[in-house]
Amino acid sequence: MAASIIADLLPSWERHLRARAMSPNTITVYRTSLDLLDEYMTRTRQDWSRAAIEGWLGEMAERVQPASVSVRFRAVQQFAKWADFEDELSNATLGMSRPTVPEKEVPPSDPTRFEPCSTPHKTPSGTTPSCWSWWTPASASAKSPA
Repeated sequence: MAASIIADLLPSWERHLRARAMSPNTITVYRTSLDLLDEYMTRTRQDWSRAAIEGWLGEMAERVQPASVSVRFRAVQQFAKWADFEDELSNATLGMSRPTVPEKEVPPSDPTRFEPCSTPHKTPSGTTPSCWSWWTPASASAKSPA
């Protein structure tokens, strides 16, 4: 069974990611994703394959948000590309599409930014914006609402 092949390859892959100057947070997310896939493959007694990856993603999709499934898939996809290039494993993610992440509705801007000021206030630069204006900390310049 090739499930432990992931655990065997992780130190080399992490070294590759560090050499590419990947963020420590990215490396942690990638590592966690591969650990989770390895656990799934061990639990279900599956070898490294597209079917195993799809089964893992499907099981995960029942428990977590679509964006989380997509992040995990991208981590496995990067690992698979690297392992294929290194001639360690075949790229079981070839031809697989990234899981769909539905767009979330973005709440409107904070309406209090455009309401009259109840008390005088000053920006960091010391200016007092007019009551129906807003300012950005970067410029501290007063602007009219659009």
